[in-house]
Amino acid sequence: MKRTQWFIGLIGLTAAVMILLQGQPWYLPVYAQDPAPATPEAVSEEAPAAEEAPETAEEGAAGEAPAPAAEEGATDESPETATPATATPATAAEEPPASPEATTSPAPSLALAEEGYQDPGQRFQVGLLADYTQTMLAGVPVFESPDRTLAYTVALRPRATDVDLNAGALSQVAIDTFRTGEGLQVGAFEPVTDGARLPWTGTLTMGRNTQPMQGVMLARQVPGRVLLLLVAATAEAADQVDAVYATLEPTLTAPDPA
Repeated sequence: MKRTQWFIGLIGLTAAVMILLQGQPWYLPVYAQDPAPATPEAVSEEAPAAEEAPETAEEGAAGEAPAPAAEEGATDESPETATPATATPATAAEEPPASPEATTSPAPSLALAEEGYQDPGQRFQVGLLADYTQTMLAGVPVFESPDRTLAYTVALRPRATDVDLNAGALSQVAIDTFRTGEGLQVGAFEPVTDGARLPWTGTLTMGRNTQPMQGVMLARQVPGRVLLLLVAATAEAADQVDAVYATLEPTLTAPDPA
């Protein structure tokens, strides 16, 4: 039994949703990005105020010897006894320890075909991975690996204005576009150049078979639209998702105007 026929069904369903959205202009509200919580300033503990010495005795208390009268000729001002200040050695400001560098190495880049994919409507372009096959589903391009365990596609959402969107707003565009995916669960978004990256997981049920799926989305703002790259993989190809994304991310662009 061919193990991948159900997989092309996932992309087909996704493409069907995307083509319906592409034909309708939409107006995306600008999502306000919650400000990052202010870093609490270091609160310097003030030295406790010196406690006042308790009075040793009340005036006129019994048993207290009267203070001797000042002798004539004595100077009115008694010399102040200078209390030598204890010099506190200046300590150099300690620098915080350097943060450990990330030990994870970047995902390797995969080979690309000499010519990438150019949208017939001149709306976007994306790289074509070597040995991947291209299929058009309802006018949406789908690119599949030779063993059909991994595929990617590009959707777009037209915009009424070119107001800059932050990473949170772009992430919401991606979620709204692919929210009909079966069992779709989206992880925390990560800001990237001109866009946002979101990992996702889901399932696909074909008949009695339910297959786990996972991948990554990229939402990138270009003039007049938001481009959406979707990478989907079976459990067998899950370890290739990062490499595919790292290779395709810089290639997802809008063509230069003629």
